[in-house]
Amino acid sequence: SLQKYKARIVARGDMQTEDEYSTTYAPTSRFTAIRTIISLATQEQLMLKHWDITGAFMTADIDTEIYMDLPPGYSLPPGKSILLSKSLYGLRQSPGLFHDTLERWLLQYGFEAVGADRVIFKLERGSEKIILSLYVDDGLCATNSDSLYDTFLADLSRKFALSDQGELSWYLGVGIDHNLETGVTALSQEQFVETIIEWFSMQGCKPVVALSSAEAEFYAASVAGTDVQYLRRLTEELGYPQLFP
Repeated sequence: SLQKYKARIVARGDMQTEDEYSTTYAPTSRFTAIRTIISLATQEQLMLKHWDITGAFMTADIDTEIYMDLPPGYSLPPGKSILLSKSLYGLRQSPGLFHDTLERWLLQYGFEAVGADRVIFKLERGSEKIILSLYVDDGLCATNSDSLYDTFLADLSRKFALSDQGELSWYLGVGIDHNLETGVTALSQEQFVETIIEWFSMQGCKPVVALSSAEAEFYAASVAGTDVQYLRRLTEELGYPQLFP
């Protein structure tokens, strides 16, 4: 159902030259790290929360001088353009500028970056803690304290326009059922799989077991080994070295 109409001015990033930007991406959490945080939340009975930042890219200051024409329907005096003071959607550097802006705020607030990816952060105040994973403008938090989390969210909302999604039930296309009473968390991509099946008109297909090749098994083992090394470093920095002896 239609919930709202939305429009935004988008810059023509395809017209930018290389001297107008340096970084063109924002780091994002690996899903391996996201699953690890969810697993830690299950083991320690931490609450899982979710929020996102509205109009995220426009919160960052621009890092170079960029002029832009207004879209059709708006006019300026002949020979005039507008000078951007903030980042806009469409600019090549916008994702990186936003991430840098958010990261600086988190570090000043007291969070500590975990690992070299700059997308996992932790905040500890006495026995209370928050583990935060970033995926561009989406934040996933595991916490043992409602008061610490609510204070953090209130402070963050003074800097950025937030949409509080509450208890985590859906994240990046994955359904999440986090039950603190039973100590069980279930992840599901049922809706995604059903969408793929519908795309290829295979609703009535019959499941079969596909035979694996030695090449495929070798590749899978290689990827798994890389993930283990990454998780070892991640969990050690989060304070859980016993998970990977």
